[in-house]
Amino acid sequence: MGFLVLKNERRRRKINIVVSRRGLIEKHVEEFFNTHHLNTIVEGKVSGIKEFGLFVNLNPYVTALAPKSELSWDKKFDHTKEYKIGDKIKGVIIKLDKENKKVSISVKRLKDDPWENIEKKFPVESIVTGEVVEIFPFGFAIKLDEGVEGLVHESEIFWTGKGRIEDVVNVGDLVKVKVLAIDKDKKKINLSYKQVLGDPWENIDEKIKEGDVVEGHVEKLLPNGIIIKLDNNLTGFSHVSELSWNFVDNVEDLFKEGDTVKVKVLHIDKENRKIKLSVKQTKENPWKIVSNELKKGDKVTGKVLKYVGKGAVILVDNYEVEAFIPKSKIELEENKNIEDVLKIGNQVEGEILSIEFENEEQKGSMIVSLIK
Repeated sequence: MGFLVLKNERRRRKINIVVSRRGLIEKHVEEFFNTHHLNTIVEGKVSGIKEFGLFVNLNPYVTALAPKSELSWDKKFDHTKEYKIGDKIKGVIIKLDKENKKVSISVKRLKDDPWENIEKKFPVESIVTGEVVEIFPFGFAIKLDEGVEGLVHESEIFWTGKGRIEDVVNVGDLVKVKVLAIDKDKKKINLSYKQVLGDPWENIDEKIKEGDVVEGHVEKLLPNGIIIKLDNNLTGFSHVSELSWNFVDNVEDLFKEGDTVKVKVLHIDKENRKIKLSVKQTKENPWKIVSNELKKGDKVTGKVLKYVGKGAVILVDNYEVEAFIPKSKIELEENKNIEDVLKIGNQVEGEILSIEFENEEQKGSMIVSLIK
């Protein structure tokens, strides 16, 4: 521990020495303020971490404040996670109050403001890579550089209609985008995701044709059908009536998002950018086989699927078609219900009462009796 000698005098046979620890500190502090100026680069160690910034020991006698706003050009920068006590840190002096002996430093000003030459670094029409940092209901934000973020509006994500943004990107993804516009004063950049991918409807005739059978993935379930994502970033819709040769109560009973399915292209509407698809027409109509191989009076077996109205429905073995069993054609004891006799999943055997089948594009119908 050092001291500053204030007085050193001889009195008779004794030497009188007056020292001051405080005086030594004040001397070093004074030296610092006399030898340092604004914009001087200094280095120190983090001695305190607060919500409003960092305390940095520049030497044993002088501590500077690095305000939160001066630590990074990135407004979302969390210094409480990035720094720890004892970390070395460099900064430039931005405030030097000699009278009150206060110093403030800036870390971010060691680098140029990223918005100063923003047009040169990210020219309009250029393709750049950035990290998805936030997803909004109307688009997503991309970090292009420290302190530089751009917005991809939903209109620049999808070529047709609206979709679920989370199905396209996730936070943390690195994606390529096109720079559409820059507002340097407001620090805003408009970006496009879809223009990097290219318009999937361009040269559509070379990619897909009506009658083609292609593979896709279920992108979304709707009450009236499913949206299917095809190759080349195209999407199509299959109405509930085109999902199965049997009656569909709930789409969720047949598909889940992400399922791989084969579909037949029924119609391509270039003007409105819509593709109509069919799942059921990728297979031969089972009712055609039924009409050729079964007739009234034949015995069939099947599994009980559900109860509907005044009866039950079974899935006929070997044919994958549904048949209806009226309540009147089920042997029921007094005070018994259909549910008491036919349990979901049970196998039953019955006699065909009727088969109706008009053409290959339509579903047929079958009525079965369980009365022996």
